[in-house]
Amino acid sequence: MIFTQTLPRVQHHWRRPCEGLARWRLPTAAKRGPERFRRCLKVSGQMSIRRSARIRLCHSATYLKCRIAYSVLVLHDVVGTCLAEHLAGTPVRETVHLAWRRLSSMRNLLLIAAAMLTAACSGEAEQRPDRSVTVVAEPVNYLPDETVVEAIGTARAARSAQIYPEVSGQVVAVRFRQGGFVKAGQVLVELDSRRERLALRLAEVRVREAEQLLARYRRIEDTGALSESQIEAGETALAAARIERDQAAVALAERTIRAPFAGNVGLAEVDVGDRVTPETLIAQLDQRARLFVDFNAPEAVFRRLRPGETVEVVAFSDPGQAISGRIEAIDSSVEQEQRSFRARTVIDNTGDRLRPGMSFSVRFVDSGVSRPAVPEAAVVWGGEGSSVFAVRDGKAVRVPVTITSRREGLALLDADLGAEALVIVEGVQKVREGQTVKLVRPPAPREAKVKVSGAQ
Repeated sequence: MIFTQTLPRVQHHWRRPCEGLARWRLPTAAKRGPERFRRCLKVSGQMSIRRSARIRLCHSATYLKCRIAYSVLVLHDVVGTCLAEHLAGTPVRETVHLAWRRLSSMRNLLLIAAAMLTAACSGEAEQRPDRSVTVVAEPVNYLPDETVVEAIGTARAARSAQIYPEVSGQVVAVRFRQGGFVKAGQVLVELDSRRERLALRLAEVRVREAEQLLARYRRIEDTGALSESQIEAGETALAAARIERDQAAVALAERTIRAPFAGNVGLAEVDVGDRVTPETLIAQLDQRARLFVDFNAPEAVFRRLRPGETVEVVAFSDPGQAISGRIEAIDSSVEQEQRSFRARTVIDNTGDRLRPGMSFSVRFVDSGVSRPAVPEAAVVWGGEGSSVFAVRDGKAVRVPVTITSRREGLALLDADLGAEALVIVEGVQKVREGQTVKLVRPPAPREAKVKVSGAQ
């Protein structure tokens, strides 16, 4: 069946008559030459070679296949003969000499057969017609090459303060509601101020005494009973008394802790009766109508991320809500260890949904140069890298490309493509370099028919 397998391209209606011929007569015909082989095919199939133009080119290849198969049989016969001669007692030298003489002629035939087979196959490939391929091509769209920077930021209030007492003392009253809003100057905590009040009253008495003494000096100043130095001493005593009164008033005011600005106060860290010192935290006060989100950006975008640029901020607590933020400030230096710099963006918090300390995802999109964008299916990969097929003068031309980024099913390319270039997007797998292509329109999407059954 070896020779029967070499005739797959012969028409099926005369394959069976050739089977017996291939089994018994084809080896002899192949040995005597191509002409005898062709005559055997003609007689066995009862048809002329001119009638079957489709198998003219395959005759030589079929003949060579039979010739090679015959050489394999000869090699098998030589090995069997040599083994029989050796078992019969023939010397090894004579056996080897006999095998070499029989194989030398077959080796030359194999070389000639291989050369003729290559020539026949190449001739068949050269005579193959260049058939056009139906493809779908689209014009190239140009989109800006975007650089997306994503970072994690932390929010802080626009104004924030930790409230500490100025002096030590005992808490006698807490005047704010935890988590509530307070106005600027509103009392938060009161400390025990009995001694400070007494000191203020004493200072006020001394001021009145100094004022009365100086008034008497003024009345008798014209009589000459007092010297100029005595009058100046009275004026100095009055000024000192007034300073002591002011100091007592300041000491009394320090016993009352007030809000430095309007905002939302946090949880109270002290209760009535607690003994506090200047290191004791009273509460946290935040002004959170606006929030600052600080994040670290890579050094590569230092020149492009400028104050006033818009970024997208998304809170991890509400990932479905994107907030538009504006860059407020950029740090003046780059961190050497992380090779990043600190940026601050401001976001609106009118609804008071966000809180200081929250984590945010910050996304910055930098639009660069415009690049050709094609569907990802249009890019083919080969030994030389990625490429696309452009249509020029009705033929497919391979254009090497480099993918710079991907966006929603499109590949942005760094390639030599004109503004009006046509790129094959469908049928690209069956196209080869220089092949004629036939452009067709892509099929329109079919509308889905939905059958709505009536309510039962």
